[in-house]
Formats: sequence, C-alpha cells, structure tokens
Amino acid sequence: MRARWLIAAVVVVLLAAGGAALVVLRSGGEETTSPEQRRPERALTFTPGVQAGTLARDVRMAAKLGAPVARVEWDIKTTAATLRPVVEAYAREGIRVQPVAGFERRVATAAEARNVGAWARVVGPQGAMWQQGGLDPELAVQDIEFGTETSFAYQGTEKRGAEYARSAVVASKAAKAAGVGLFIQADDANQVDGWINQMYGAVPDLHRYAAAWIVHPYGPQWRRRLDWAIARTDEQGAPRLPIAITEYGVANDAGRCLSDNYGWPTCLTAAEAGAILRRVVREMRAEYPRIEQFILYNNHDLAPPGYDDDRENYFGARRWNGAAKGAFTEAADALMRER
Repeated sequence: MRARWLIAAVVVVLLAAGGAALVVLRSGGEETTSPEQRRPERALTFTPGVQAGTLARDVRMAAKLGAPVARVEWDIKTTAATLRPVVEAYAREGIRVQPVAGFERRVATAAEARNVGAWARVVGPQGAMWQQGGLDPELAVQDIEFGTETSFAYQGTEKRGAEYARSAVVASKAAKAAGVGLFIQADDANQVDGWINQMYGAVPDLHRYAAAWIVHPYGPQWRRRLDWAIARTDEQGAPRLPIAITEYGVANDAGRCLSDNYGWPTCLTAAEAGAILRRVVREMRAEYPRIEQFILYNNHDLAPPGYDDDRENYFGARRWNGAAKGAFTEAADALMRER
C-alpha cells in the first residue's frame, strides 16, 4: 500500500480563470497528492456495475445483484443486430449495458472500428428500439469500450499504441455521430512509459476522442496504477477526463487457497474479500474524484467451489450457480447501491 503523504507547511495556491487549484507540497518541493487531488473539469456521477455476459442467466444474476450497469463484451466484428436483444433483455430488468468492442491480441482495423458506429446507431440513444415504447430510453447505451487490456503484455500488443490510437479515433467519430461516447485505454500496466506516449505520438489530441480513460488497477497497488495513468495523460496536456475502472475484483473461494490474487492474499474468506472490496471502493472514491465508474469483475464464479485453484474462476459476486458467497456478496450488493 502507498505510504501516507507527509504534509509540509508549504502551500501554494494557483489562481486560474474561474477558480483556483490547490497544490500542497511536502519537504523537497514535491507535490504531496497525485494530480488527482484537484477536481475534474466537469461534475461526475459515480456509477457502479458488474461484468456480465450475453446469456439469460447472466441477466438474471446481474438483476439479482441490483447492478445498474452490465459490462458485456462482443467481438468488434459482431453485428449490431446481435447486440440488440441482449441490450433489450438487460433494459427490461432496469440495467444499462456498456458494450466492449473486443479484439484480443491484436488491434482493430479501421473497418472494424467503424462497426462501433453501427452498434451505437442501434443500441445508443438515437436507436429505434428506444423510440418504439416499452423500454426506458434512459437505459440506452451511453458509452462503448474500445478493446480490453490491449496495452497489457500478455496480449503481445503493448507496443502498438499508435495503431490503437488511430483506430480509436475512427471508432470515436463513428460512435459520437450516434450520440455514444468511447472509452479509451490509458492503462500502461507494464509501466514502461510506453503505451500512453505511443498513443499520443500518433494522435496528439487523443483526449478529444475519449469519453473516459480506462484503467484496470487490480490488486493492492491500485494507487500506483491510477497515478501513472493520470500523470502520463497530464504530461500530454489532456484535460481531466473521467476515469472508468471497468474491471476490479478480489478472488475468493471460502478461504481455499488459489493460484494468485494480483497481490492480495490467495486464501481469502468471503468476509476478508468483502472487507477488501469495501475498503478499496471507499478509498478510491475519496482519493480520486475523477472516478466515474467502478465495474466489479465478475457477475458470478466461472467454476463450482473447489473445482481448481485458478484465480480467474473465483472473482464472482456469486457462486457459479447464483448462490450467495456470504459477506462478499453483501459487499458487492452494497457497491451496486453506491452513487
């Protein structure tokens, strides 16, 4: 965990047009806060949600959890007609879908990026499905994520930030034409000063095309990941865009030891995991006012209790069959009610 800042007696107030920014210095002249301690340029509404899927059971479990938003991934080549019934099924449960345009281990082509616009025209606020009655227009898709963790080394694409940025511009223009924003990845998980600089090297005004920056800061080192993304985008002159944490989770299987837990203990009970989740959300919201969204990964476990020790199978807010996971499910339920 990051050490608490030691506050010195030097306070510098920078006056700007229309307001003031407060910078607190510590000994040595360094800024005590991350850049995040200054409020974003526009008011934000915090929205929780859950990672979900396209099946009817996914819809039922998200509804049982009380999730206001369901993050659902499709391959970027998927037709808009395929998205529509899934978005409609969630909307009938009072849940807004946040689609992810997926392209694992590669970067989307320009033609594929334009397909994001087709999605936006059908399931976005201008789509006919919201004008025909029976569905709440407030549940229309508002934003689409462009890829999942393309900047991460495990995908082998972490050196392709320039290509990703150019493709994101195409997708953003197509989505905006239909009233839908695009979330762009600003998570340089490898922290080699590469991804964000690569993107901006290709598109110097990339922030113009982003509705929010995506970060997946798993584990107890989440502050470092957020600070890195904020500092790198600040260096590029980006305005204080919202931050969308579109994945965060704590693996647990009733105290049974798992293969890994992104730095958290690997043998967490439901109560221990629930306490971690509550604390992380509370501290993130207090320290990073730009966080507009927190998506819990995952809707349900991907395997029955005790099936194996793979952490990826045990991030669920509920068991694989929908049964509660005790205090962890209670923490997830509480998260979905936060605003």
